[in-house]
Amino acid sequence: LRHLAEAFAEKGFLAVRFDYHGCGNSPGDAFSAHQLRTWVADIRAVVREATLLAGSDAVAVVGLRLGALLSALAATEIDIDYLIAWSPVVSGRRYIREQQAIAAVGAGEEPAGQGYIEGGGFVLSDEMVAELKKVDLSALRYRVRRAALVVERDDLPQENGLAETLKTHGIDTTVNRPPGYAG
Repeated sequence: LRHLAEAFAEKGFLAVRFDYHGCGNSPGDAFSAHQLRTWVADIRAVVREATLLAGSDAVAVVGLRLGALLSALAATEIDIDYLIAWSPVVSGRRYIREQQAIAAVGAGEEPAGQGYIEGGGFVLSDEMVAELKKVDLSALRYRVRRAALVVERDDLPQENGLAETLKTHGIDTTVNRPPGYAG
């Protein structure tokens, strides 16, 4: 993601990377209340700040996996010009099942009923799990003014939910499946 932001910056775009509330160097922790809403609010705040810094209201929001889900959720609340969803989590319920499977690999280390899932070092509180299970990006309406790009993994079956929904709402949407994702 750093390389992607640097590539955008080299092309003359203001690129902003940030840590969500409770992640990295941001305040809070994985157990903060209403984490999903807070993370979407983080994106809205970054968009607001970026438009002020750039002196322009033209915005592209880029997200990878869960970040793509969050970016898409933000695009249901604020107007953006471009949405780039890279290997997006379309179904929160399916994502939680994936995280539970990853966490089960190390199940001997953590007792069940602990109040969170830790899949690959990423912690999701039970509250966040419940919030994510309700999200289905294929059932939402988006405020994307210009175009969307959905970059899908080439090692998984094609998932048209988000791209088809964007197209249905008249948003110029391109789907790309570049080779070599797993590598």
